[in-house]
Amino acid sequence: MKPALTCPRCGKVFVPRPHQRLYCSRACSGLRGARQTECGWCHRVFWVGRADGKKHVARFCSRTCAGLSRGKAPQEVPSPEDLAWAAGFYEGEGSVVRVPPENVCASIGQKDRWVLDRFSALFGGRIHQRRRSNRPSVLIPNPPAISEWYVWSVTGPRAKFLLGSIYPYLSPRRKAQIDAATAHDFSAADTPMDQHWAAGLYEGEGTAHRTTSPAIRVKQKDPWILMKLQEMFGGTMRKEVNCGFEIHTWSIYGPRARRFLHAIMPRLSPWRAEQARRALGKAG
Repeated sequence: MKPALTCPRCGKVFVPRPHQRLYCSRACSGLRGARQTECGWCHRVFWVGRADGKKHVARFCSRTCAGLSRGKAPQEVPSPEDLAWAAGFYEGEGSVVRVPPENVCASIGQKDRWVLDRFSALFGGRIHQRRRSNRPSVLIPNPPAISEWYVWSVTGPRAKFLLGSIYPYLSPRRKAQIDAATAHDFSAADTPMDQHWAAGLYEGEGTAHRTTSPAIRVKQKDPWILMKLQEMFGGTMRKEVNCGFEIHTWSIYGPRARRFLHAIMPRLSPWRAEQARRALGKAG
């Protein structure tokens, strides 16, 4: 019996067959020369390249992420009045679903496209036209042959910015839906004015860098300020003594750091916004 081998690609222990020398399967063998990269939309790590030696460039892990990335960017920075209006409309017509692995999609359907164009200008996203053939029913015995309506949808960081901004205005039922879709990633303390306050604090005292994911730190002598940030966005706090003074540091990493940067980026100065984009792994 041949000795067992360990696949260098997936780590699986296997007994090689006559045609197997190094890898456990054709899938692992086909990844020779490949490299790992991060999806530009959902941030999932995936393999790029093949064993043919050709150079393959891929920014997204799937056609779905590639299509979502082409959604329209926001054209305006929403005011508190805009957010209150959007929350009222979303309360009646909106929906949210979780998109695996760590994504979320918010959508609104309407026959009047003007309303959806307004949402697209404020929060980005895409608008699709839908059609459906109708059949007679008891309630509508003579319906039109075809019904047409529009659906606006926004996914990923833009959806989280929308949901986090309108969250304080929503009913408990809508808040529960958002909590379920975002894995309780939002806090009722995260109001639009709090986001302005957090942006101002980060502008003066914050730092952002990137290791395997975004990392943010804010240092202060007053722990209350950092406790408010922790209540709004999560993260951890630690205390150190420097030259006889107590210095408190608030830190946040990964998806929560991305949510923080996307929430405050529209309110940052150009150089701070560029620093945030570098931490998010985006080009200038």
